[in-house]
Amino acid sequence: MNLVRVLIKDGANAGVQGVGKSTPLHMSLQGGHLVVSEVLLVAGADAKATDVDTSTPLHWAPQGWHLDAVQVPLNHGVEVWAKDGYQSTLLNAALQVRHLGTTWVLLEHHAKADAQDKDRWTLLHCTAEGSHVDIA
Repeated sequence: MNLVRVLIKDGANAGVQGVGKSTPLHMSLQGGHLVVSEVLLVAGADAKATDVDTSTPLHWAPQGWHLDAVQVPLNHGVEVWAKDGYQSTLLNAALQVRHLGTTWVLLEHHAKADAQDKDRWTLLHCTAEGSHVDIA
């Protein structure tokens, strides 16, 4: 983590977009690197930056199964109802990877439970497809 601070101090751009327009923040949240994520945000990384699929870093957080990673962008102004290019919400993303803890956090932050993606699938579709016994 000290290396991240050194790189930024030496001029590295905390919000640089790479392949697929993902940022270091997208990757750090997916990996559950909370301290690195906070350092990037303090250094100017955009918590609302979108990749090629218009996914914010928060969309990537559930993919890494790191519940605490979801809270970091929420604390920095990312809307809990943000949608990606497929019109999937963050709740869709959490349910698709069967991350129930993240689902509860997002619902507590007033995520829209009735949202639909581009195929008009709702959260109930995702839940039923994934056999989420704990949610039933």
